[in-house]
Amino acid sequence: MTKRLNDPELIEIFGRQTVLEVMVDKIGEEQERLSKLKNELSSKMAYIATRNFPEKWHKTHWEGHLDRHLGQTIRQSEKQLERYAKLYLLCKDKLPKNGLDDCKIEDARNRPIVEFLEGRVRHVGNRSSAPCPFHEDKNPSFVVYDDNSWHCFGCSKHGNNAIDFVMQKDGLSFREAVRAL
Repeated sequence: MTKRLNDPELIEIFGRQTVLEVMVDKIGEEQERLSKLKNELSSKMAYIATRNFPEKWHKTHWEGHLDRHLGQTIRQSEKQLERYAKLYLLCKDKLPKNGLDDCKIEDARNRPIVEFLEGRVRHVGNRSSAPCPFHEDKNPSFVVYDDNSWHCFGCSKHGNNAIDFVMQKDGLSFREAVRAL
């Protein structure tokens, strides 16, 4: 089994300048690939929007199919681009000392809370409801609003974003919650 090298090991083995040059090329290639994927998704969604389907669910089915397949490839490409950018910044000695930058914090804050909910999630209007993850709940008393704030009407826990949610659910500090997200 081949061991995957972590970023500091790559820099140590190949040298800072070599890794930096490779990352510049890789970032350019991945940005181009990501742009093509997003354009392809956009054009296919536009095509679906112009089609006249006999049933409304047919359109929803094809949009979901595209998001599952092409959307997943786009998310993987974005993740790879993020890794290249991190390695580039590491080579330039521009990573923040605590490992958290504004972009990472903002991404963590905006992560959809419904991703963490177990059980049946109901979407009604501009909110989603589910059984509360903080206490035993037979009826859905936990509500997530469209601005990603949340409140449980059973145990009265509430928060403004995904960081608040993870901090309360897992008992983590702010820094630990951002890293977990």
